[in-house]
Amino acid sequence: MDADDLVALAIALVRRGGQAVPGSGCEVPSVTVHDLRHTAASLMIASGANVKTVQSQLWHKTATMTLDQYGHLFPDDLDDVADKMDDLVAGCAQNVPTKNTRQSGNTL
Repeated sequence: MDADDLVALAIALVRRGGQAVPGSGCEVPSVTVHDLRHTAASLMIASGANVKTVQSQLWHKTATMTLDQYGHLFPDDLDDVADKMDDLVAGCAQNVPTKNTRQSGNTL
């Protein structure tokens, strides 16, 4: 089956409400347009799309609506955020005077 055959089969599946197309040699489970919408959202998120992009593509009124439905699919970046905060704090800490670096007579 080439790409044109796959596109024709996909169109036929949607038109038939996900029912198998006779003679296609392809048995598929029932698929609805709503199922395809969820699949598209999942693929966007897996591809790295941010929540505002997914919201726009799905025509959700708010990003909150998108996150309520698909938030569990977005990668958990807490470890990355924690590492970046550690780096930031460590960089700032280098500029804070310590007891050993204070000149005599100066107090904080």
